[in-house]
Order: sequence, then structure tokens, then C-alpha cells
Amino acid sequence: MPTERAVRLELLTFPTELLLRIYELLPSFADIFALGATCHTLRNVWKQHRTAIVKEITDQFECYPYARELLAFQRNGAPLEQSDLSDRCLAKLAHNARRIDQAIETIEQNHIPGLQGTSS
Repeated sequence: MPTERAVRLELLTFPTELLLRIYELLPSFADIFALGATCHTLRNVWKQHRTAIVKEITDQFECYPYARELLAFQRNGAPLEQSDLSDRCLAKLAHNARRIDQAIETIEQNHIPGLQGTSS
């Protein structure tokens, strides 16, 4: 059975395009940050291809534009460019997106059915 070190070394032999695709398939920024923290090679992939990885992950957020707007408001309303987003901002952005999704789900479950029942 291969050791953890052997598996990591095999992973590092993958072409950059494949490593990039691994990043893009991760479900959260927390996972992306964890992968990037494992070694210099993976950190460099994150640094060099950050914009593409971020776009792929944020495309998964249905409410991304609203989460980004909320993040701008939280940062004193300053407009945000993709390149301006630090790792901490990306984590906050993901947090905002989850909170917005939760709010929408709560409204859909708790309030919309009541409104539909009164429209007759």
C-alpha cells in the first residue's frame, strides 16, 4: 500500500492542467486553501491560476452577485475586482453566499406557502 508521501509525490507529477481541474472540482474555498497549504507546488498552482479557480467555484453559487454585493458593503462599499479578493475575502464571500441561500430557503419554506394560500 502506498504511503501518504508517495501519493502526494504522484499527485505532484500530474500536469498543471490536471492539478487545476482538481482545484476546480473542490466544493469550497476551505478545501482549496487546505490543498494549497500542502506544498509549494500546489500553492503555486493556486497563486498562478487563482482567477480561473475562483470563477469556477463562484459559478456554483446561484446568489454569487448578491454575496459579492454584500461583501462590498461589508468593506465600506468599495467596489471589488476579482483580483482584489484575498483568501480571507473569498472565505467571507462563500459565507455570505451560504447565508443568502439559507435566507432564501427559509422564505420559500416559511412564508411563500402562506402567501399562496391567501391568494384565492
